[in-house]
Amino acid sequence: MSFLSVSMKRVSVLAVVIGAAIDVIVSVLATMPFSFMAMFRMALANPSVKFTTGLVLAAVHSSPLLYGGAVLCVLACSLLAGAVAASLAKHDQVLNGAMSSFITVLLNAYHLVSGTRSNTVWITALMLLASPGIGALGGYLILRRCRYGLATPSSGDGLPSDRISPSQRTNE
Repeated sequence: MSFLSVSMKRVSVLAVVIGAAIDVIVSVLATMPFSFMAMFRMALANPSVKFTTGLVLAAVHSSPLLYGGAVLCVLACSLLAGAVAASLAKHDQVLNGAMSSFITVLLNAYHLVSGTRSNTVWITALMLLASPGIGALGGYLILRRCRYGLATPSSGDGLPSDRISPSQRTNE
């Protein structure tokens, strides 16, 4: 067996793809209110303004509150995606949680290399590093949840098998 075949067994492709889709889709949906708030602020200042993507992005980036809120929402979505991927994978939770951010990492790497980014270089680089880290944190939280008896990845009853009382074992 090669190293690649052994290491790929640790990655649940379906869980990672579902987690990545959740990361991207929920991030877009979660940051929409910040764009709408920026558009509303621009419309109040100038009712005849014609909205373009660049103009809305510039308005969001010009407000530290809106921009910070949007970045925090994106990171929270990476945490959620990592937790979902880890829950679905039922093994190697931290690895599968980190891998759930692969689309975000690829997009940030592309924008960093091509120069087509809407953020500054350091924010893009930070998001490039933070997305898998936050996804891994989501996987770690699921791992701790399973380890300390709040749920198990293998059973749907929420009870770890080593903590089931003797009376429950006889009823199975």
